[in-house]
Amino acid sequence: ALDDNKYSTIAIFFGADYCPHCKLFAPKLLASYDTLTKKKCKVIFASNDRTDEAFNATLMKVAGIDAIPYDVSLTRKMRDLFDLKTIPAVVILHNSEHHKQTPPLITLDGRNRIVEDPECTRFPWPFARHDDKHEEKAEEPLISGWDRFIIRGKYGKWWSLGHYANPLHPEKMYMDEHAVRIRAGILNAITWVALMNVLFMRNQMIVKVVWPIVAWEFLASSIFGLTLLAPIGTLGVLGSIMLHPHPIWKPANPKRFAWAIGLTLATLCFTFVMIGPQQLGATKYTWLVGGTVVTCNLFTWL
Repeated sequence: ALDDNKYSTIAIFFGADYCPHCKLFAPKLLASYDTLTKKKCKVIFASNDRTDEAFNATLMKVAGIDAIPYDVSLTRKMRDLFDLKTIPAVVILHNSEHHKQTPPLITLDGRNRIVEDPECTRFPWPFARHDDKHEEKAEEPLISGWDRFIIRGKYGKWWSLGHYANPLHPEKMYMDEHAVRIRAGILNAITWVALMNVLFMRNQMIVKVVWPIVAWEFLASSIFGLTLLAPIGTLGVLGSIMLHPHPIWKPANPKRFAWAIGLTLATLCFTFVMIGPQQLGATKYTWLVGGTVVTCNLFTWL
């Protein structure tokens, strides 16, 4: 490990002379080199070249950056360790805890971060990549509970649909999946109680109380997000802060669409209840109300 008083992070650049994208990226890395050094980041070149001559040619293109001695097998092991499939790549690590089996990883996507943020204003760029289903996620472990509850500052405004929590895509909004799931559980409990009432007790007063709450929840959350105007969403966020200190961020806009459909279904269900089984017929009434509630419940989980 390097001197942790001098360097707090390490950036390993994987490249090769045969790779045209590496040749295009190298000048961008060199342009950010001084800034990275000032931020206590040690930049190191790991060659993927096939010959000593190609390695020496690459060193000319990254002059000023320290290089790991040419060793094809060592570089291959490093690529396998980080599961790198393509080059150029820049892996950024903490300069600590190197004795652990799992590397002290900050991000595998340093290449794109440097291209999009050449001044390194958001360095060290918290880890963000794609999961097994290729669904975009972002993790921002340093975000405070207060910032999770009330969106503010660099994360947006309190009335925003979601947080601007992904440094790689600062223009996109995200929601904490933990909060979404807790909210969905509360909504499901409310709607199932309402369904049991409709099918067995048939007390319309309960429906008249529950429907405005659920309808407002869907309306507010699909326009303004989970806090502060959506009451059940607010409970979900509070629950996630207490139970899950590290949020899992997922894109907000698809949830807006699903919850707008949920509002439509909740309104349709309320309409069926107001019409009543006398006019619709008992069997038709049961199927319409039950089917609408079940479908509505499914959309709360999206």
